[in-house]
Parts: sequence; C-alpha cells; structure tokens
Amino acid sequence: MTQKTSTVTVPKKTPVWSQLVFQARKAGVDDLKITVSGGPAGLGVSYPADRAYTQLNDAAGLPVGADDYASVKFDATNVAAGTYTLTVKQTYGTTTDTNPLTLVVV
Repeated sequence: MTQKTSTVTVPKKTPVWSQLVFQARKAGVDDLKITVSGGPAGLGVSYPADRAYTQLNDAAGLPVGADDYASVKFDATNVAAGTYTLTVKQTYGTTTDTNPLTLVVV
C-alpha cells in the first residue's frame, strides 16, 4: 500500500474535508481502515459517518495498481498556523502500515 498524498494544506478559519490518495502495490488490500493521529493539541480529526476510521471512497478493497482516496476532516480552528507532522495508519488483513503526513495550517 502506497500513500500518495504527503502534504495537506488546511485553513485555520474553518474545518475542511481533505482527500488522502492511496495505491495498492500488492493483492489482498481488503477491508482497509485508515486513521490519522498526532499533531498539535487542539487539532480535530474526524471521519465520514462519525466512524473511528475512514475507508476508501470506491470500496473497502483496492486492486493492485489502482488509486482511490479516503476522506478525513481536519479542524484546525484551535491550532496556530504552521507545519505539523501527523501519522497515517492503514490497516488491512493482518497488515498495518504507517506513513507521515505533513499538515500545513494557513
């Protein structure tokens, strides 16, 4: 699994949905669950349908070589403008991967 989105820019003034793009590099990426953690105190992170995680837009699985995105809502209204490093965790089957995500608050 490759996370193709490395940086997300969000406004401080209002919460926004962002899309994180992923690509499967091997078979078996089924029932993918994605979470985002870390960052500064006061940063709000939420997922569609008030779940504890987000999933891909088209389906829970991802065929080899295909791209899809997952939506994450960032609320930076209580965060100072700046650049922060978050952690994106992808879990599918018995596999867990983590990747950094740079969050730029403007």
